[in-house]
Amino acid sequence: MSMTKCFKAILLEAYIELDGFNTPPTVEALAEKSWHVLARYPRLKTADLSKTYQDLTPDSAKWIKYWRDNPINAFIGGNSKKGESWFANVDGKLTANFSVEPSLQPTFHDFTKELIDFHLAKYAERAREKSELALVQTDTLPAAANEGTLLPYFPNLKIACGHFKTGTHDEVESMAIDLPNLNPEMHFLARASGNSMNGGKTPILDGDLLLFEFVTSTTAGSITGKTMAVEIQDESGDNQYLLRVVQKDKEGQYWLKANNPDYDLMLANESMRTLARLKQVIGE
Repeated sequence: MSMTKCFKAILLEAYIELDGFNTPPTVEALAEKSWHVLARYPRLKTADLSKTYQDLTPDSAKWIKYWRDNPINAFIGGNSKKGESWFANVDGKLTANFSVEPSLQPTFHDFTKELIDFHLAKYAERAREKSELALVQTDTLPAAANEGTLLPYFPNLKIACGHFKTGTHDEVESMAIDLPNLNPEMHFLARASGNSMNGGKTPILDGDLLLFEFVTSTTAGSITGKTMAVEIQDESGDNQYLLRVVQKDKEGQYWLKANNPDYDLMLANESMRTLARLKQVIGE
């Protein structure tokens, strides 16, 4: 059971605090407890939890569903093809598929807590380094004026030009771009992956370097007709990204259109979030 985000470690810590190995908690109780555990790590919450879910209350139906569909689902093997898992949902309770001898339980709990602390410390360090790097980029901006504006470049954030693809922003580099009106707080760079946008007047090829502008509810403006990076979270809580032209029909429904005619229109839904607006194709 891999841990690319903090969610599984948070879930396991909540499980231990509820004495789940002796008395399996309900999914609802575990989701609420996990919310409180995650709140103790604000930097991790900001880094790993989509803004859509950061303001939810611990007992809200939307939060409980999100937590059930993501780390809890991963714990019971919902994202695995192997058919084996350490836990199961038994009558609405997350139950371990193994038992520990009573005499060994204190040691087992200590070892498990040590593993959780190790992973959470690793995630916290990753979030701290990312935050510090952003500050360094801003501080060093004047020194790079002759070479262009230093922008964040995410080598692992592959923007899929095909189907949704998992990407991470764990690693951040800086790259100088000699274009006007750039701001490292608003703009970033990532690579295209796939060929669904290889068409039209400005084709985007696999591996092209793309310049994006972050959008928020206050800065998005009209997105109809714009090429947008769209974000969703998969069942395990990992972010996935897709590049598409946003269209709106007469009923007000949004659709995602590829420039390559080999790809079908995709109906947008509430789980999708517009992450950024494509500003320019920089090239290879």
